[in-house]
Amino acid sequence: MKLISCYVENFGAINKREFEFSDGLTCVVNDNGAGKTTLAAFIRAMFYGLPAVRSNSKRFDDRQRYYPFNGGKFGGNLTFGTGGKVYRIERFFDKKSDARDETRVYCGGKPTDALGENIGETLFGLDAESFSRTVFFDGGEPVSGAGADVVKKLNGDISAQDGGDLEGALDALDGRRKQLKAARGTGGYLDRKKAERAQLREEIENYENISRGLAPKYGERAELEKRIGELERANSAAVERRIMSERHAALRGYESELLKTERAIEDFDAQYPAGLPDESELDGARDCFYERNKYATLNENTPQYSASKSNLWLLIAGAVLAVAGAGICFLHLAGLAVIALGIICAGAYFIISREKNRKGRLEQGRFDDKIRELDGKIDGLFAKYNLRKPQDIAGAIAVIRGETRKRDGLLRERERLLSRIDEYKRANAIDGESEPAAGTESGERVQAELFAARRRLGLLDGEIADDENAVEILPVKKNALEKVESEIAELTEAVALLAKTAEHLRRADGNLKEKFVSPVRERFLHYADKIYSALGEKMVMTPDFTVKFERGGQLTDERHLSAGQRCVCALCLRLALLDNTFIKEKPVLIMDDPFLSLDAENMDGVKKVVRELAKCGQIVYFTCHNSRKI
Repeated sequence: MKLISCYVENFGAINKREFEFSDGLTCVVNDNGAGKTTLAAFIRAMFYGLPAVRSNSKRFDDRQRYYPFNGGKFGGNLTFGTGGKVYRIERFFDKKSDARDETRVYCGGKPTDALGENIGETLFGLDAESFSRTVFFDGGEPVSGAGADVVKKLNGDISAQDGGDLEGALDALDGRRKQLKAARGTGGYLDRKKAERAQLREEIENYENISRGLAPKYGERAELEKRIGELERANSAAVERRIMSERHAALRGYESELLKTERAIEDFDAQYPAGLPDESELDGARDCFYERNKYATLNENTPQYSASKSNLWLLIAGAVLAVAGAGICFLHLAGLAVIALGIICAGAYFIISREKNRKGRLEQGRFDDKIRELDGKIDGLFAKYNLRKPQDIAGAIAVIRGETRKRDGLLRERERLLSRIDEYKRANAIDGESEPAAGTESGERVQAELFAARRRLGLLDGEIADDENAVEILPVKKNALEKVESEIAELTEAVALLAKTAEHLRRADGNLKEKFVSPVRERFLHYADKIYSALGEKMVMTPDFTVKFERGGQLTDERHLSAGQRCVCALCLRLALLDNTFIKEKPVLIMDDPFLSLDAENMDGVKKVVRELAKCGQIVYFTCHNSRKI
């Protein structure tokens, strides 16, 4: 692969700038903060994009770090060549979400999807993290970190090329064997299956016991149904007897009311043997009484047989004339005429008074006759029914009327009760007068036993239903047991096979390890020899990719090296990994000022090595100081 150029629209501190890359070594020297690391991050972002910002994350990731403060479009483009073709990647990023990012890929000036959605993985066969730890190099990680962590991600590819990861295979076999059967005690899939088998056997035994217990329960249920039928019939008979008894009791109540009413009528008739007048007779007596009182009042208001005040003036005038005439007689005879006139007035008064008295006596006689006639009618009514005539005729008539109505009410009540009794007998099918005979069993006892039997039947039906459901599961459990037995046999065979396989693999372990480590170790020592003057120590690599150095005839951990020496070791290991990871086409090696810890002498040695490496592949080198410029 070869980087050709890139254009940064906005990315961190870089704004609207274009960069071109040389075929071999491209060295970028800028002050701190001028954008060296930003440009390196931009190149990586063009291949792999930027992760989305997580709302609950406290990490300050690249999308937040490089988002432009001055606004504008966030991103740019990168042009590179690979496989004889020239590609151009254009990426513009959203502030937070990768779903809103815009990505376009062109090949020969035309849009293409040949690189897929994951461009970096398609080109390099690595994810973003592995790319950063392999192609990017800043010298920050320890040598063993580069040798262990990176190789753990890459050994799948290396193993595929060199015949397989034997240690991984042995670990996988051992891990699989432990999954199937624990080395000590119980545990593993096989023991779980054996426990499952034991549980299934126990469950099957329980279900078979349940199946054997169904027959007695079916028998008990049949007996219960038979007994419930008998109790229901007995209860129905008892209920019928109780209902008829209650009906007869109600009938006796109606008859008792009828008897009381008839006795009241008899008592009433005994009190009035001649009977009582009806309403029309009482109305007639009432009218006679009111008319008699009217005539009595008229009789009382008739004038007495005496001179009325209207004629008294005649008497007074006669007296006055007589006295005046007597006085005149002493003077003249004309006084006699005056006296005669006075006598005439007095005579007229007495004649008129006598006539009125006569008419008054005639009127009073007529009223007395009418009163006697009406009294006779009233006396006849009381005599007819052998009733004593009281002083208060009106009160007596009211009392008699009340008694008559009372008797009429008793007669109507008797008719109502007779009708109610007949209707009640018809409605309740009571033909005779006698009540039904008492049953042999107590209704309360029958109901209690019936309730208990029904309750037991409900519980028994629930038990039978549960047992039947359980029995239906029995074939499933037996099939499951057969399957588990077969699986246990297969697992037992698999455990034995895994043990044999692991034994054969361990026999070849030494050769396989050497074959796996050898290519990386050889390339590591190749680059270490090139910069031996910078190292000053003889370096070795163990089978687990740990770098050590030999001092005084003894292997010592690389952590005893100086920071500069560790940086050079990391570079050698990184180059060795690149050689064994990318066989067909080498990627660009991007160095972000990795040699900060080197002194001037060692830096000179490294510069020579880097210039030699640039003849075989493209290197983009960033530094912030001219002393480290290559």
